[in-house]
Amino acid sequence: MLIVSKTMNGMLDSKATSLPTSTGSAKTRRDLDATDHAILTALSRDARKSVTSIAQELHLSRASAYERIAGLRSAGVLQGYTAVIDPRAAGLETAAYVFVTLKQDDWEVLRSALAEDPAVRHVALVGGQYDAVLLVRTRTVEDLRRVIFERIQSLQCVQSTQTALIFDDHFQHVHTGPNPLPS
Repeated sequence: MLIVSKTMNGMLDSKATSLPTSTGSAKTRRDLDATDHAILTALSRDARKSVTSIAQELHLSRASAYERIAGLRSAGVLQGYTAVIDPRAAGLETAAYVFVTLKQDDWEVLRSALAEDPAVRHVALVGGQYDAVLLVRTRTVEDLRRVIFERIQSLQCVQSTQTALIFDDHFQHVHTGPNPLPS
C-alpha cells in the first residue's frame, strides 16, 4: 500500500510499506509515478549519469531526485548499476533457452543449484507445459552440450529438458515505463 500526502510545500510525499514476499522476508513495495519511471529510464540509458544531471533533465531539484533514487533503492526497484555487455562480442557466441520439467516442487532446488553457474544467465519459474526456462550462453556448442547434459540434466530435481537454440536475439536495456493498454 502506498500512502501519498501533500507536504507543506505542496510536494507529494510517498511512503512505502513493507509487504511479505514468498521467501518470508519483508520487501518494500512502492507504486511508481511518471517521475519515478523517467528516473529509471534515464538510469537505464546511462547508469553513470549524475543525480544533478538527472534532476536537470527532469526539471527536479537535486534533493528531490536524490530522495526519489534513494526511495527506488530502498523499495528494491533499483537494485544496482551494471555495464551492458554484448555476449557475442564477449565470446559467448552460443545461446539456448532450456525448458525444464521438474520433479515435484523443486523450483528452489533448481534455482539454488544453478545460481553460481556462469553459463546460466537467467532462470525463470513459468506456467504451462514446463516448470522453468533457463537462458544459457556459452562459447561453443560443445560447451553448451556439457552444460545441458552434464550440469542441468544431472540434477536430481530435473525430470526432463528441451532445448531451443537462439540464432539471433535483441536486448531491451532501456526502461520504458509501464506498458500502455491498447485502446
